[in-house]
Amino acid sequence: MKRILLFLLLILIISNCKKDNEKEVLNPCDCPKERNCTLELDFVVINIKNQNSQPISLDEYYTIRISNGEKIISKDFGLDSLRRAWGAYPVISDREKETIEKCGTDFEFTGIKNGIEIVKQRYTIGHDCCHVKILSGKPDIIVQD
Repeated sequence: MKRILLFLLLILIISNCKKDNEKEVLNPCDCPKERNCTLELDFVVINIKNQNSQPISLDEYYTIRISNGEKIISKDFGLDSLRRAWGAYPVISDREKETIEKCGTDFEFTGIKNGIEIVKQRYTIGHDCCHVKILSGKPDIIVQD
């Protein structure tokens, strides 16, 4: 009887051992502790055009984090004139990645032209543990003239 108990105890101990090369099991919304990411700064960018596919130049734009009302302004004054010319505006960047849930955080982009709000669009933004990405919401917006 003692041998059987000793044998079962030994099997139990061995079955609980973890090999060094076994991968860590993660919640799908968690990131691994060790990851290889590029150092580039990525943005979630939306394109705003009119019905004739001409880019819309906004006077002001910003993003609001829905959960707490935080206003995020992703302007880079060196690139801002190009963004306006192309109608391509950042919703969020990798700078905010640490405050965004991997499986998604809700944001609202607002665009203003001539003092009038012409764009208000909700987005769910997540990340792949390295860079932000759009999970839901329209990346291309057509504005009526």
